[in-house]
Amino acid sequence: MALLDLWEIGPSEVISVVGAGGKSSLLEVLAREYETQGRVAVLTTTAKIRAPEKGGRPLVLAGSMEELREGLESVRHTHPGVCPVVGTRVLSNGKLDSLPSEWIGSLRDTPGVSGVIVEADGANRLPLKAPAPHEPVIPACSTLVVAVCGLDAQHVPLDAAHVHRPEILAKLLGLSLGERIPPELLPGALVLGYAEGLPCHARLLLYLNKADSAPPAPALVDVARRAPVDVWVGALRAKPRPIVEALRLFPRRPVVVVLAAGLSSRMRGHKLLADLAGRSVLGRAVATALSVPRFGPVVVVTGRETERTRGVLREQFGADSEGRHWRCVVNHRPECGMSSSLRLAAECAGPKDLLVLLGDQPFLRLKTIARLIDRLERCPRSAGVVVEREDGVWGPPALINRSILPLIAELRGDAGAREVLGRYVDDLEKVIADRVESLDIDRPEELEEARRYTAEFTDDA
Repeated sequence: MALLDLWEIGPSEVISVVGAGGKSSLLEVLAREYETQGRVAVLTTTAKIRAPEKGGRPLVLAGSMEELREGLESVRHTHPGVCPVVGTRVLSNGKLDSLPSEWIGSLRDTPGVSGVIVEADGANRLPLKAPAPHEPVIPACSTLVVAVCGLDAQHVPLDAAHVHRPEILAKLLGLSLGERIPPELLPGALVLGYAEGLPCHARLLLYLNKADSAPPAPALVDVARRAPVDVWVGALRAKPRPIVEALRLFPRRPVVVVLAAGLSSRMRGHKLLADLAGRSVLGRAVATALSVPRFGPVVVVTGRETERTRGVLREQFGADSEGRHWRCVVNHRPECGMSSSLRLAAECAGPKDLLVLLGDQPFLRLKTIARLIDRLERCPRSAGVVVEREDGVWGPPALINRSILPLIAELRGDAGAREVLGRYVDDLEKVIADRVESLDIDRPEELEEARRYTAEFTDDA
């Protein structure tokens, strides 16, 4: 199976590759897989990489983002279906000069680009490194950071001939310069070197390379299987295809967020706290969210009525519940529109998928949420999963792929998640729900309609 599938690479992914012992090989493997699947990713660097040789990958050099887009458009015609390499210039030593980190987001959004793969670190062609304070240069919009090391670093002396920046690694691992590196410390070297300071939406993955020529020691495998991040082992240059095996995998579980910061401008009073047969509108939505099994605290994004809302939730779910089962996050600028709450939701999700529920949809069934989650588990590379009504209209609730969250975080005004998900309609999954589940309460007459439904509605209907 391809790395793109094994690692569940989503649409518009920005993959930053750091570490040593196989970064360039990984860029090439990923590029070929994009091409095999009929998509085009752009390869670039925020450090220095060797420029493509003559007859190799097409190279685009540009001094501005506009020039870069024009160059990519030209490559689409001259080398259709081929992943290009982009940079600003070729240096006298044959290296490609780095692309400004702030260009990466615009590169990701360029039509025809399915992903961006960035070599964000340098290692002097050694199998192991520890980053200096100014390293690595990981773009803020990165969604996946792959930290690589070569397994030929097992048992080597901790010196400049075998390790890039050995003095920094010695401090990280508590070893002396010249001491041989115990294999079981390699996963920790990557975590200590690269886990801190990751971009908000970037998940960290370790790849231990060169297993064909330097098999991992049993002690290393044991440590990797208890690591705090996903760990993979293999050989990128193995023939006929790269070797990849998971040593540690964490379950993919979304963060559940209920949006409840609306101003209720078309209602008399706060609509989310209105009574529906002894339970508030919001309380019904939160109760459904809390019923989703195996997930952490439900996040409720509140607005101007935060204290009243918190009180209602405590009354319904228990005074000691907040923090363990649910917690409130305050949107201090709800007048800025739906996007202000979605940005907070995306921040809460971090590097995980985001399940967005609306506080004014009190009749969503638990089985529908289960179908959303199940569909993303079966189609993990899709942009997300939304509810589609019988009339073909789709919308919230929405389960959003983590790779899309940087775009959610860029929303402004009254734009909703549809603004982003609509760009990926071909990569969007849909599940059918009936009209009552999609009912959201914006007007007094809709609240009255909801009260009529309350008597007959059951979650298992």
